[in-house]
Amino acid sequence: MTRQPPNEDGFTVQVHPWAEGTVLAPYGELDLETVADLEAALTPALAQPGRVIVVDCAGLEFCDSTGLNLLLRARARATADGSRIELACPGR
Repeated sequence: MTRQPPNEDGFTVQVHPWAEGTVLAPYGELDLETVADLEAALTPALAQPGRVIVVDCAGLEFCDSTGLNLLLRARARATADGSRIELACPGR
């Protein structure tokens, strides 16, 4: 498991490799100011075709349209490469 240090907004992402892919666990508020941190964690996971990427949303306090857009773009890229992205514990 690797964990990015929190940025100035307190946002961080834990990365857990597993046999079928990668689990990303973002913590804090995912918005315009923090989306680059999640994208930086997603990029290496997306570089492995045919894998499962789970984004565990249990630690997200907030996600704006910028964060949703990143997840949709990542999903399109994963699908094109034979991978898939799944959301776990999404909030309201």
